[in-house]
Amino acid sequence: MSSGDTEHPGTSPSADPPAQPGAWVVAWEILRKDLLLEVRSREFLSNLGVFLLLVLVTLNLAFQGLPLSLSLLYPGTLWVAMLFSTVLASSRSVMIEMEERAMRSLALLPVDRSVIYLGKVLGLWLFLLLAAAGASVIGMVLFQVSLKSVGLYGILLVLATFGLAALGILQSVVGFWARTREMLLPLLVLPLAAPLLLGAIRLTQECMTSRPMGVGSWLALLLMFDLLFLTVGLWLFEEALEE
Repeated sequence: MSSGDTEHPGTSPSADPPAQPGAWVVAWEILRKDLLLEVRSREFLSNLGVFLLLVLVTLNLAFQGLPLSLSLLYPGTLWVAMLFSTVLASSRSVMIEMEERAMRSLALLPVDRSVIYLGKVLGLWLFLLLAAAGASVIGMVLFQVSLKSVGLYGILLVLATFGLAALGILQSVVGFWARTREMLLPLLVLPLAAPLLLGAIRLTQECMTSRPMGVGSWLALLLMFDLLFLTVGLWLFEEALEE
């Protein structure tokens, strides 16, 4: 064997570099981390549930005595409560990562940073979906609502909560460094979420009727804003993280 072919002990010239984790693998691990933290602490969903319960009960009591059927007030009450819950939940989700410097550690992973955003959105979406399902049951009892289209209502919850999660995570990262973030976040989220809320409220109203009308256009509106918020979030997240 010639000297040029001599191999040093403990080295392997043909060894392949370690495989880089895929984007979906990283997003899944971030989602799994959030779920494990919730299983251990049981803090996030319980706080969210208590907040939604207080809002629904308070508004129900405030509406007593009005010359209107309580069921007519249910759609707007539910989605306004979900909007404020999104502001609180997204702020809490991002604040934990920032204060414990976990977000910086995630940013060092050899993947596009938008994957971090996707993982956080999926985690918040799951929590919001569960919270919306629980709030719907409580709200229907309090406001004496009878659903006629359960399947359509399920699709509505999935689409509306995903859009809220995509918007909430992005706005929470953007506003985290602001001194007045507690005031800034609602001001950022409320105007942008207005079309999504309008579609969710109208679809909830249609789910309460025997013959829903115009369902396709409202579902298309929700889907369009879901994709819009997700696309903008994937695009802007890295810049927001750098600030």
